[in-house]
Amino acid sequence: MGQTSHPQAETYCEQGKKLLEQGKYLAALEYFQAAVELDAEHVDALYGQVCVYRALGKLDKEAEFQRRMDAVIQKKPSGSHWDLSSMGQLEKARKRYSVLLKQLITVKTDEYGLKCGVYSPDACKELASCEALIESLEQQLKLNRTDFKRKRAEALSRISSGPKDIKRAYRKAKRKYARLIRHNLVRVKGPVRAFEVSSSIWNREKAIRSMIEALDPVNGKSWCSRKVSTLIQRRTNLPRRLLKALKITGIVAAVGVGILLVYLVIRFFWYIIIGGAILLAIIGVFKGD
Repeated sequence: MGQTSHPQAETYCEQGKKLLEQGKYLAALEYFQAAVELDAEHVDALYGQVCVYRALGKLDKEAEFQRRMDAVIQKKPSGSHWDLSSMGQLEKARKRYSVLLKQLITVKTDEYGLKCGVYSPDACKELASCEALIESLEQQLKLNRTDFKRKRAEALSRISSGPKDIKRAYRKAKRKYARLIRHNLVRVKGPVRAFEVSSSIWNREKAIRSMIEALDPVNGKSWCSRKVSTLIQRRTNLPRRLLKALKITGIVAAVGVGILLVYLVIRFFWYIIIGGAILLAIIGVFKGD
């Protein structure tokens, strides 16, 4: 791994790597320090110290050994350790972050068929760890900081439903809301005929109303209020409308019966006229004889 003229330094470094993998950071640090004392340009040992200080949260020490390692790597024309340099680590971290943004998304579908992506708490922790590494390396290299909030939002937006799906869900939610209100209006006690929304559906009403408001933040709330008022008014005016409908039905029926009677009378007299004419013709024939 490391290019060194001190085999013992290589042995110390390998032992340090094993302890690092086991999470024994302080013990691993001692072996990496011993390797660097034998070979000040042992890249793997320097990188081991970078990893230890990063795990311990000692960012100043991490940056110090990262700079020492970068200086050593620049001297090696072969570039065999380039991926351990600050820029190499940054590129690897950015690629890993892009993969994690897609892999860690949990897709949820609601009752309206809308899809949305979310990151679970565990996923957020893993993303935050990768973001911290990228931020640290960008700071060391004096590069512009990555807008991680925007990166997450873009990744989630690719999973979420589009405008057509949202419009379809909005229409479905409004139909469901109107049906719920219409079927759950109760009479208010009192001399005046009045109705109100049953308290038994308040939770369901609130849930659907919230969905409508979320889908249409501008007009959703006002639409729900207007719809409730309209449905209550219709139920209140139902007897009046029913009487009006019966009156119209009665008028139409009376007109129909009148027309039928006129038709029957005309038909009856028409038969009389035709029968009389035939009878007169027959009488005339007999008189002629």
